Amino acid sequence: AVRSPWSVGLLVVLTLLLGGGWITLLQLGTGAEESGWPRFGGGGAALAGTFGWLAWAWRSVWRRWRPVDGRGFRLARWGPLALSGAALILLAAQAAFGDEGGWSGFQPFELVKLALVLLAAHALTVRTGTGSASKPFRWARSLGPMLLLLAASGFALVVLRDFSPLVLLLLWVLALTLAWTVYRRVHARPGWRWGGRLALLVLVGSLATGVMGLRQWPDSLPPSLQPIRIRAWMAPEQYPHAGYQPRRALEAIRAGGWTGAVWSDTANGRVMTVPLVENDFTPTFFLNRYGGLAALLLVAAQTAFVLLLVAIADRALRWTDRNDQRLVALGGFAYFALCGGAALLGAHFLVSWGTNLGFLPVMGQPMSLLSAAGSHLVLFVLPIVALAVAVEEGNDDHSP
Repeated sequence: AVRSPWSVGLLVVLTLLLGGGWITLLQLGTGAEESGWPRFGGGGAALAGTFGWLAWAWRSVWRRWRPVDGRGFRLARWGPLALSGAALILLAAQAAFGDEGGWSGFQPFELVKLALVLLAAHALTVRTGTGSASKPFRWARSLGPMLLLLAASGFALVVLRDFSPLVLLLLWVLALTLAWTVYRRVHARPGWRWGGRLALLVLVGSLATGVMGLRQWPDSLPPSLQPIRIRAWMAPEQYPHAGYQPRRALEAIRAGGWTGAVWSDTANGRVMTVPLVENDFTPTFFLNRYGGLAALLLVAAQTAFVLLLVAIADRALRWTDRNDQRLVALGGFAYFALCGGAALLGAHFLVSWGTNLGFLPVMGQPMSLLSAAGSHLVLFVLPIVALAVAVEEGNDDHSP
């Protein structure tokens, strides 16, 4: 169905990650003592299959009635705004009728992340001057992502009472800033591009140094700024309740070793006592069952997945060298959207590994394509992949 080798590579890596996740959830269900556990793997497979068939149907309709009068450009312009409105309505519904676990069986916050990625891409495209907006309205349109970001941050703090979404959004902002600094249409001089990269590298290094310093000298912060999860992160054995998850996770990981315990014992055993093992701590289950060598292969596949998204985003910049203003705008939009999506997926991988291995404070975030997180899969991950494939295939259509 696809022609570009970049699309093929992305779908191959997606298939490997999805297959690895479903095998993990299958083991989670078959090795458990309760009959209800297999529903996690079955639910993820059903949702991914449904999304795949819907994407196939949409592709068939689009290829038959492809717009030639600029409707594709208008869809890229107004689609993020409509999606942002729907996401805010769902967030309000969760705040009114749901709880921290979601509303009506799904997490609206995942749709907010997708809306943020698309809305920010549209705003940055307008700011570069490649969109059709006149200059006085560019700053006004740039306020959309900021307002949605403030709403999402406030929702995470007030309703979810969780700092982990803020960490994801911080990493996303840093990566999107990097994409902005290297955008050739804005920063034509190499000195500006390299200066922006250096400044961001210094900022990221400072953040990493601060995390390591916090781990070594936790008393450097005032007591009022030390939440219980940071204290449990430093010394989980001193906090029987708050440190229960990291202690159980590290014990299960050590028990798995390099080769894993599934080959000698098909029953899952004590790893099932880790809270949220089907969601936030699925990497712990994977390490316990299949070992560190399999985890290295998983990390390699995840890295390839993110890099392929970034490569397709960079290839979308070919559109910005054309004379057609609409293609230029669509190329800039695709570049910023895929860079933002790859950044959030990479942040999910990083935060999830850090939570399970203990080099980040305990945070409640699923690992993309591994954990039983249906909302995250169908509202964020798969739409980003579908956008990447559509962009690359469109790039192939317009190649000389």
